Parts: sequence; C-alpha cells; structure tokens
Amino acid sequence: MKSTVIPLASIQPDKRVGSVLGHLQVVFLTTVVVFSGITLADWVIPPFGALLPNAFHLMRANTSLLTFLCGLSVTLSLPRRSRAALLAARILAGFVTVFAALILLKDFAIINLGINTFLAADAKAMYPGKVSPEAALTFLLLGIVLSALRARKSVLSRLIDITTLFLCLSMLVFLARYFFGLSHLFVNHEENPFSVQTLVCLLLLICLVGSRRAEYGFFAIFLDRGSGGMTVRNATPLAILLPFVIVIPKEVLVRLTPDREIALTAISTAILAIVAVCLVLLLGWRTKAFEATIHELSLRDDLTGLYNRRGFYVLAEQAFQLAHRTRDSFTVLFFDMDNLKQVNDELGHEVGSELLQEMASLLVRTFRKTDVIGRIGGDEFVVAGESNDPEMANVARRLDEAVARANSLPMRKYQLSFSMGAIASGTDMVVSLEGLLAKADASMYEDKRRKKHPSAIPPVVVPI
Repeated sequence: MKSTVIPLASIQPDKRVGSVLGHLQVVFLTTVVVFSGITLADWVIPPFGALLPNAFHLMRANTSLLTFLCGLSVTLSLPRRSRAALLAARILAGFVTVFAALILLKDFAIINLGINTFLAADAKAMYPGKVSPEAALTFLLLGIVLSALRARKSVLSRLIDITTLFLCLSMLVFLARYFFGLSHLFVNHEENPFSVQTLVCLLLLICLVGSRRAEYGFFAIFLDRGSGGMTVRNATPLAILLPFVIVIPKEVLVRLTPDREIALTAISTAILAIVAVCLVLLLGWRTKAFEATIHELSLRDDLTGLYNRRGFYVLAEQAFQLAHRTRDSFTVLFFDMDNLKQVNDELGHEVGSELLQEMASLLVRTFRKTDVIGRIGGDEFVVAGESNDPEMANVARRLDEAVARANSLPMRKYQLSFSMGAIASGTDMVVSLEGLLAKADASMYEDKRRKKHPSAIPPVVVPI
C-alpha cells in the first residue's frame, strides 16, 4: 500500500493559532536580542560592564555573541523582508555555523585557533569566551536551520526538518539534566560554563526557530486549523510531559527512602497505572471532542466559516419544523453577490474571496445567533430563522447600513453589493423549506431586475 503524502499547500493555517504564535515570537525574540546584546556589551565594553550586575557575566562572551547573531538572523528572516535582509540572515547563520564548528573542533583537540578569546581576553574569568560543547552543538544546529529556514523543496526541507528535530531533542536533554541533576552542565564551572541565562536563551531560540519552521516544512501541521492540527497541538504536550511524569515520582521516592526498593517499585507501579488511566480518560474525551469538531467541519464552508449547503439544510430544516410546531412565522432570506465575477476578473480570485468573507462577516454581525446562516453556492448566501415582517425589515435596514459603512471606507478595492429576496411562511399553511428557498430565490431575481429598472417597486417580505 502506498503512503499518502499530504502536500504543504493543503495545510490551512488556523489564524488564531498563528496570531498567538506571532505574539510569542515577538516576546521571545525581543528577550533574546536584548539580553544577549546587553551581555555582549558587558564583555566587549568594560566600562559598560562595570555598571551591570555580576549575574550578566555568567553568560560568556562567545555564547552571547552567537545568541545575538541567531536572534538577528531570525529577525531578518521574518515575513515580508527584502531579499537583501534574507541574504544577510543567511550570512549570519553561516557565520554562527562556522563559529560553532570551530568551537567543537577546539573542544575535541582537533584544531585550535584561539576561538575562546576571540572577543574578550582573560579579564573577568579564566575562560571568558568558553562555550560548553553542548551549547556549541546547539548553536551549530541553529546555524544550519537558520541558513535554510524557509526551505520548501523536498530534499532540503526534509533535512532542515530533521535538524529541527535534533534541536528539540537537545532542548529536552537540557531540561532533563536540569530537573534530574544528571551532570554539571548547570554549575558555573570555569572551564565548561553553562549558566541558567544560557539555558533560557537557548530554549527561547529553539522555540523561535521551531515556530518559524512550522510555517514552511513538516511542522506546518501544528498550525493547521483542521482536526489533524488540533490533534497534534493537544497530543504533543502529553507526549513531552508523560515521560517526566512517569520518571519523576520514582526518583523522588528513591531519594526519600533509598533502602526500600521493593516498596518503591510497588508504589511507582501504582502511580504509573493511575497516570495511564487518567491518560486514557483524557484521550477519550479528546477523541470525543475531535469527533464533534470533525462533524462540525463537515457542515462548514472552508472559506467563510458559515454553514455549507449540507449544514444549512440540516439545521434550517430543524428550525423550520420547530417553528411549524409552535406556529411561529419562519423567514428565509436569499442573497446573491452582484459583482463577484467582475471582482474576480479584474482584481483576481484572492480579492473575490475577500469579498465573500466580508459578506459572510456582515451577515454574522447583523443576524441573531439563533438564525441559520449559510453559503449554499459560489456567490449565494441564505439566512433562515423565526421572525416576523417588522423584525426582518429592521434587520434588512441594519444590513444596508453596515454595507454602506463598509463601502465608505477609504482605499477599498471593490464595492460590496448584493440582491436580496425574502419570504416568510404563514402560520396557517404547511410549507416545506425547499418551497421557501425556491420562492426566496425567485424574489431575489426580481430584486436584480428592479435594479436594472430603478422605477420598479422595491421588494417586500411576502407571507404565503
């Protein structure tokens, strides 16, 4: 059986997720650039460094340089940058890659070019420029990813995605060592420094690079607004936290009672069992929520977020039957965009899509939450719900006012215009939803003809 490869173009980003991610990127990037810049100035400008707390010295000169350059590279590679900025970002990334590689070669005694005193001599510490091997390897991976951050072609994109995965692995290793104290990475050792400041900056950089890479490669599934994206966003934190949840309780118990291994094994087994039960329950509820979401998505129009033809008929039929049982008046309004084809031909289909989305937004803001609003054709919208003639006249007036305000905005690419037909069912006759839609459609075409002949009488809601 052949595996199905989903093209990147099929990913439809969730705007809310993208917005939150964008704000986080700004915060992370600002933190990295400002802190590393101040620390770098602390090392290369001694009078300035004398004004800063001693804690700034814990991040060494070369570490702060590489961190600052990575932050600049990310900044220059942000969306809507010029080609010159993208080229500068790649050059900085290349410098970081080469610099980190030279540090690793020095650590393994292969070559020594005096890289540890590249920026600062032994003024404040024995090894002011020293970068730990773990941090140097992380900077090497960061430089490689940043050099081709926007790669979309299959082979290069896969390689960058794999490198990004190794970056995530290094981040988890750092966190594991910090929480479990497995090494001396986080002790301020003169020859192998790895300060908390370095840890924080590296974690922020990895999160930045990973989130930026999610816009182009394999990680784009994190931004998808469909069920696949929601599944990944919900399951990933569980996948990361579960190993820590399993191991931490046992480690704590071992340290508290080192001579009771059998009892600790029994207790830890029980803990793991209850964690597994909770995980199963949580996944069950998540799956139920995903099923409801998938069902909802099958009834929605991808472009506008309104109900599609199937969703409209399902919900409008229910609302119509309820109105019939309670003998309430039920109204169907049929809308047809007047100038969509012209907009598509003159300004392009992307602008035409914006026109449809604007129309959908106006309908949602104008009508009640209890009304069923759908897009049942390329440029056709329908609204159905319980209402009487005065209510519909009031809604139609509000919609006309909203359209007028929208069209009066400066620098508009197009004018929003539509034809409308409205039909209300009587309380003394049984009328099908299909019949109401057909009559509303006919009324809408009458409105189109009236626009061509301004002397005609404007349409009204006609009870039947």
